[in-house]
Amino acid sequence: MRDRQHAPSVLLVADDPRAAADFDARLAGDESNHGEPWQVRGVACAAAAAVARRARVDVTVIDADVVDAIDMVSDLRHAAPTMAIVALTRTTDPADERELLRAGAHEVCLVREDEHVGVARALRNAMARQAAARSLGEALRDVGVPAERWPLLDELSRVATAAATTADALNGSVQVLVPAAADCAVIALLEREVVVAVRHVDRGVEQSIRSAIGDWLVDEMASSTREDEHPRPSVEAISAAILRALTGSGVAIARPAEIRIDGELCGVLVVGAAEAPLDTEGPLARAAARRLASALERAAALQHARSAVVARDRAISIVSHDLVTPLTTIQMGASALLRSDPSNAGFTRHVAELVERSATLMQQILHDLLDQASLDAGQLRLARQPALIEPIVDTVHDSLARLAEERQILFVCSSPADTPRVDADPERLLQVLFNLVANAIKFTSARGRVELSVRSVQRMDVEAAGNRGQLESIRFVVQDTGSGIPADELPHVFEWYWRSPESPRSGTGLGLAIAHGLIGAHGSELHVDSVAGQGTTFWFDLPTAAGDEGGGGNGGVGGAR
Repeated sequence: MRDRQHAPSVLLVADDPRAAADFDARLAGDESNHGEPWQVRGVACAAAAAVARRARVDVTVIDADVVDAIDMVSDLRHAAPTMAIVALTRTTDPADERELLRAGAHEVCLVREDEHVGVARALRNAMARQAAARSLGEALRDVGVPAERWPLLDELSRVATAAATTADALNGSVQVLVPAAADCAVIALLEREVVVAVRHVDRGVEQSIRSAIGDWLVDEMASSTREDEHPRPSVEAISAAILRALTGSGVAIARPAEIRIDGELCGVLVVGAAEAPLDTEGPLARAAARRLASALERAAALQHARSAVVARDRAISIVSHDLVTPLTTIQMGASALLRSDPSNAGFTRHVAELVERSATLMQQILHDLLDQASLDAGQLRLARQPALIEPIVDTVHDSLARLAEERQILFVCSSPADTPRVDADPERLLQVLFNLVANAIKFTSARGRVELSVRSVQRMDVEAAGNRGQLESIRFVVQDTGSGIPADELPHVFEWYWRSPESPRSGTGLGLAIAHGLIGAHGSELHVDSVAGQGTTFWFDLPTAAGDEGGGGNGGVGGAR
């Protein structure tokens, strides 16, 4: 029996927030399930397609009697072509069943309220059918590849799927291709950073190719600035650089193929030969790229499922552990108040303040958990409007100045008086800045400095006609002189529930992840720059409100506080 961590993930489309728990209970009581675990999460109907596209679930379940089933199945099939879909119904109309299957459902399951039979079987059947369709699709796409190459492609799929990291998957893939099918293979994938794998039958030539590509990447990144919205090179640019490196190293024939993951162009695979024409139409390269992309998609889905289990367990830990302390304090305070001398006003006030602080802490933890659930389900709603920056900065300063003073930290806020209004949800923007500044104060030692600054910056915009223009954005920067973040921990700072293993500080590990999600919901990105022992800088850009470009929209006195 599989454990919960490796259980298939199920996305239940339902507006009722209790539906996911009810469906999980139905699966647990299903006689066809044989005790196997499932990971069930719910999503509102309006957000189903967007979440399915992003969440990498194994199977999505819809109630065909509640939602507009035909359109919903069609939208889900378009959003996530590799996902299995099951439609539940309480009617036995064959015409309706045929329409659901034509729309893209893999299974239509008849359910009754008083019976818990067959649903788990329908989920397994749908997943099996989708897997078979995917395998058949891969086989049909491989038709142009000589039959003797098919075992090699299967080996590439196995190696890439079993790899622990993306770099291992790429390195394993080029080793499968060279020398069995080519003299040279290069794979480049754009993730947070550019991951490149190179293999050549001649190790000296291999090193020459790797150095040429590496030097190009260094020059390309050096020419980018933090003002760029997309500092990474494009797939087209890195593909051209690879071909130049191969040509310069004596590789006469090179066949590039795009790597698309979930439909998005994110890399390139190039195979080459020194002399004889290799695979003149490029089917081998394209087939290898498809196999690699499928393996990376499966690995990402597995990682997502494991992360979901960890997140769930961490949420349970927060509810069962982090809430115990304030609850105990409230209980003890209430008991103390009941036993206290009514004439001792000072003691009564002290206990009441303790109870209030504990209740506030509980409320913050619960709000963080609700924000995480809303962001994960794609259900967060923003009230965007032309927002004045000065009142938001003032509120952050007034709320945290005393905390900074108690810790002997210099806390400075600065924003020019003529800063334009920003197009944002002011409450959510305040939440992000409060989280970032509070986090900076937490990790800054006495006599350190924390600064919140706001300024206008120019960003590039490409109009539909192809004309490039300058638009104004507002950049928010929170900088501290604290302990900094080690380089190996930087990629994790925006993950749910993540806390540095070296940090003795308390916290749920939700604040930075929520801030990152809120800025993402505004269509921007929260960035972090840090050097261990030298401090940390968080920054993000938001667009100015329409009609406010050029300044003069803030209405405040500005300056530093």
